[in-house]
Amino acid sequence: MKISSDPGIRALLERARNLGIETVWDRCQTQLPQCGFGELGVCCHNCSQGPCRIDPFGNGPRSGVCGAGRDTLASSTFVRAVTAGTAALSVYAKGMVRLVSAPGREIKNMEKLEAVAGRLGLNPVPGPVGLLQQLADTARAEFSFRDEPPAWILTTLTKGRIDSLGKAGALPQGIDSSIAESVQRSAMGATSDPLDLLLSGVKCAVAGFAASRLASDLADIVFGAPQPAVTSLAPNSESQVNIAVQGFDRALTQSLEIAAGELADEAKVLGATGFNVMALGWGQSILQELSLLTGLWDAVAVTGQCSYPSLSDTAGWTGTKIFAAGLAGMPGVFQLDQEENGAGETGRKIVREALGAFKVRQEKAAPAPGEARMALMGFSYSSILSALAELNPADPLQFLLESIVKGRIQGIALIGGCPNVKMPLAESFLVLARELARRDILLLTAGCGAGSFARHGMLTSGATHEYAGPGLKSFLTAVGEASGAGGPWPLLLHLGGCPDICRAIDLAVDLANKLGVDLSRLPFVFSLPEYSNERALTFALSALALGLPVHLGITPPVMGSNLMVNILTGGVKDLFGGYFILESDPYQAVNKLSDAISQRRKGLSLGVR
Repeated sequence: MKISSDPGIRALLERARNLGIETVWDRCQTQLPQCGFGELGVCCHNCSQGPCRIDPFGNGPRSGVCGAGRDTLASSTFVRAVTAGTAALSVYAKGMVRLVSAPGREIKNMEKLEAVAGRLGLNPVPGPVGLLQQLADTARAEFSFRDEPPAWILTTLTKGRIDSLGKAGALPQGIDSSIAESVQRSAMGATSDPLDLLLSGVKCAVAGFAASRLASDLADIVFGAPQPAVTSLAPNSESQVNIAVQGFDRALTQSLEIAAGELADEAKVLGATGFNVMALGWGQSILQELSLLTGLWDAVAVTGQCSYPSLSDTAGWTGTKIFAAGLAGMPGVFQLDQEENGAGETGRKIVREALGAFKVRQEKAAPAPGEARMALMGFSYSSILSALAELNPADPLQFLLESIVKGRIQGIALIGGCPNVKMPLAESFLVLARELARRDILLLTAGCGAGSFARHGMLTSGATHEYAGPGLKSFLTAVGEASGAGGPWPLLLHLGGCPDICRAIDLAVDLANKLGVDLSRLPFVFSLPEYSNERALTFALSALALGLPVHLGITPPVMGSNLMVNILTGGVKDLFGGYFILESDPYQAVNKLSDAISQRRKGLSLGVR
């Protein structure tokens, strides 16, 4: 199995093998061959009469004990995965609602608060504190059953998109109520029509989009919208107190950064040059075990997102203290009761433990192999607009729109999602970025995919010079120089963690409105080349419902049903305009994504190459 072309990763893998420590790749090997029925989506354990499996080739059972056929099973399996992803986004968003509801919560982005409140029609008279409380109350109401669809859908999408979702019966009535409905519909003895099941999954995925959009708005208000900043991805330093966060909990990360500032003098007394607070695995969830094996992490805080259960075993060798916060639960670690009002104390507790670990750090520590990488990261939609405003203050989007219309930029591609052990690490991400950029397609990225790009030097102006086509290079250079970057913007614009994928949809919506068209006609595509998490399927299906062509490099569990494959790759176009592109070869995926952009340019009477 080819794992990675990165020499630093290969060195850490060799270190793990020499020490007899299992990694995600070792465990994958022991699972081979993996269950073919499961991969095809034709096995079911939704009731105690099973588990049942169906032979997709017609040589064995054609239905489960209850009578469900392969189309029903594949649809149910797929929908349940999407529903689980929406549930994860709902939990994350509700955490943000509790955060902004806390008494005395600081407002760091008043402009964003006023913009969101105005969009929702809230009354600004009570002042900032009262307005924030109104916003929190409105957000809280998004989760329960309601007669109207969530406000974070009705006020953030194009009118044509809302009409299309409404006609298809895919507008949710409340985020959590959509989750409950989807689980019930896919239960044994409930809905057996695969199309009805899929529609409930689409509705649930749209609810997941609402949850991530809500959470991103609230985070920007209380933490401030991200601004582009040059970040060093240097290997952990032996002279620093190193603290890692696994997951995208901005409240916990901020708490750790504040506590590190408060305790900076104590670190100096111990001989440390400072604190290093960053993501475990250098921004890629699949590397969390290898990152821990450097032995240089003094404390690790895991949240309820993408934390491998194996971390507690790996930490047993390194001696690293692991703290589980929020809904994260892991045997053998320090479990924190992280109430939002006590988040500051949570950060101080972890930082103090890290200081103690630094003092007695074991001789097992070894610097992570690899060169230091610099990356320009942390774009928000507002920061992109601010940069574009330097070129046209009266109409910031006009320069981007003109670049698309005149063909300097052929279209926009969002590349996100997680890495997958089944594919060579980051290879598909890199191929897509290089080849799409050469075709003058503007690239956005979020989630663990951004970590892949950062580790390989793709979030830099140097990558723009090397890989961007002439039109894209001229656009990125003009915006970068106008915004004070001293050169072109990086090849890909990093938007944040996976819930921040919605930032790209904000851009798409505003471009569609300026063109006077729905999202389903925009030359905008979405790719998840190596995804592994259920949340990624939620993002994929919601993007399809919003009208976008969506590339999946890992095929979801639907191949056991020709009906499901045909619907997701073509049939849904009539309902939503979006569809899936199932393609594991990244070079073929580039061609198919480029073709999708060209077809949409033709539909807008724009020139194509």
